[in-house]
Amino acid sequence: MKNVLLACVLLFAFSCNSQKDHIVQDVEEPRMLYVLNSASGTYEDDQLKLEGVLSVIYFSDRPSRLAGHISLKKFTKGVKSQDTTKGVLSLLDKNQDIDLALSSPKRDGDTITFKVEEGKLPKTFERSSLFIDLDPQEETAFNEGFHSVDCSCADTALNTSE
Repeated sequence: MKNVLLACVLLFAFSCNSQKDHIVQDVEEPRMLYVLNSASGTYEDDQLKLEGVLSVIYFSDRPSRLAGHISLKKFTKGVKSQDTTKGVLSLLDKNQDIDLALSSPKRDGDTITFKVEEGKLPKTFERSSLFIDLDPQEETAFNEGFHSVDCSCADTALNTSE
């Protein structure tokens, strides 16, 4: 009986480690998506202002499956290193999604303002979620400190970022 149990444990361990995809990824950065939930917003003179943004949620897809939140201050610092950022603004009360190209973020407390390079928005709106997709190949403040382990047998992820 002990031999059968030992054989099962060894088979599980080797099958988990035998696949090429199950490696520690210290070189390749995960592709991160960021979500800014706001209480209200305005659009005037090509400026999108989101008010009441308490924190920024981030997450990634496989293999890393990282998730968490960062301060609006750190997010703004990271976006400044990108020329133009693509995003989608979801207006929750109007059930409308708008594709945008944004640049030049500025933060003031829990308010963030972007220059709108592409996209048409209403002048005012209530609750919204801004989804931003940042390219991990670009140098950003977010890329520092991400190390992940992927093993679908254990479905494990480790995030060592701030």
